Amino acid sequence: MVFSKKGDAFRFCFCPQDGDAERLNPPIALGLFKACKKDKGQEVSDAFYDMYERAKQMSGVVKASRQNSKISQEALLVLNFLKAKAALESEKEYIEIARDAISWDSIPTYYTKQIARMNSGGTATVKELKAILPQEYLDSILQKERKVQSEPESILLAEELL
Repeated sequence: MVFSKKGDAFRFCFCPQDGDAERLNPPIALGLFKACKKDKGQEVSDAFYDMYERAKQMSGVVKASRQNSKISQEALLVLNFLKAKAALESEKEYIEIARDAISWDSIPTYYTKQIARMNSGGTATVKELKAILPQEYLDSILQKERKVQSEPESILLAEELL
């Protein structure tokens, strides 16, 4: 289990010995850290460091590319279509920010699904996209991302759960 922080973002990542690392919701993760006074510490196993490295990658402390979900991929295709047919440079920049926000998983799934559904018959428009993702909303996401990226990354706690 790795507990990490970057900017205002905290993450818990769990990596089983024979599986892929995954992010956990805080209530679940904190429950795994619960211990009694009588619990004794133990040396880490030989497998700990491999699991630790995989959990670090999933936590975001170590940059790793990850495949976007199917819905995100569909939304990105719609955005590529819109960018290709956009006439104004400002529209292309707006679409690029929307693409980045979806790639960062910063857009709620509800809105990502709406964007993915826009391309029915190739009639999607930037105006429709702005109704789903207003410029001010994307600007706030971009501002938060810049702040987080400027913060140092740190692991606060790593623990092997037996």
